[in-house]
Amino acid sequence: PASTDSPIPRPMYNPHPLLHRFAAITIICAASALGASCGDAKVAPHAATTTTTPTTNTSGVHPSRAASTVVAVGDIACSSGSSTSATSCGQTATVELARRLDPAAVLTLGDEQYDSGELEDFNDVYDASWGKLASVTRPTPGNHEYAASRSAAGYRAYFGRRATPRHHTYYSYELGSWHLIALDSNCAVVPGGCEVGSPQQRWLANDLRTHRTPCALAYWHHPRFSSGLLHGSSKEVSDLYATLDAAGADVVLTGHEHNYERFAPQDHAGVATEHGIRQFVVGTGGRSLYPFGPAITNSEVRSNKSFGVLELELGASSYSWRFHPTSPNGSHDHGEGTCR
Repeated sequence: PASTDSPIPRPMYNPHPLLHRFAAITIICAASALGASCGDAKVAPHAATTTTTPTTNTSGVHPSRAASTVVAVGDIACSSGSSTSATSCGQTATVELARRLDPAAVLTLGDEQYDSGELEDFNDVYDASWGKLASVTRPTPGNHEYAASRSAAGYRAYFGRRATPRHHTYYSYELGSWHLIALDSNCAVVPGGCEVGSPQQRWLANDLRTHRTPCALAYWHHPRFSSGLLHGSSKEVSDLYATLDAAGADVVLTGHEHNYERFAPQDHAGVATEHGIRQFVVGTGGRSLYPFGPAITNSEVRSNKSFGVLELELGASSYSWRFHPTSPNGSHDHGEGTCR
């Protein structure tokens, strides 16, 4: 059977039907002249449940709190020798913002180090910025980590066992009452790909069966859904998203598109449903900012005017989010929901 790298005692799973309650969503957007776009906020019912909070920790993140603060972002550090500007190489500003939030864990959403994920650049640039939070970072690889090596050698060497606790680039662990799952969405190079029946998909399905926590969050690089103009939605990860949806996962975090976007809960086919997964795109770690195309179905909030980080408060049976821009011209987004 699959195992996680964290032996923290798990809360009991409550299999009984639960009443649904509505998630309150609050959205604040900058003026339209700043380029932020806000859709209508849909009220999303999710299931409430009760759990106990573990009091021990061996996972490499801070001990459990009543609500654990998590910071998430991807597409972070420029290559050595690159110049900093308002629209490029903002990794120092984003990490200082993240440090002020004092996160229990940092979830990096791929493309930690440009342009080729080589160890020299990791040591020169990423380490000087986001390396300040290395002790609580739980990474996942992006396509740039594979640019110089089909094994993501620089990424593996820099992060060590934090990136491959099971000798694979996908793994899971516990934080409070939440089960967190880091996946590898580089389907063309990860052994077996991402389709149903692949080693990663089979591991994911088994991991979800054997870790029935009240709340679950998964993160990887390529977004299943995105209104971004350069890359857009990735159908290649549809089976991973569907596996998570079938198991009742609550949140998916991604990067790849260098902008911020939040979606209403939906299934793997993009059909809005109160029982779906809420997906975020947080490709605002500092490398650069990308334009949007037309907003796709279920996109609720999007902005590409500032770098920034996503803060999540993971409670016993609920979560809240807040996007923090580094620029005063950036847009803010915050809200909350309950686990289903």
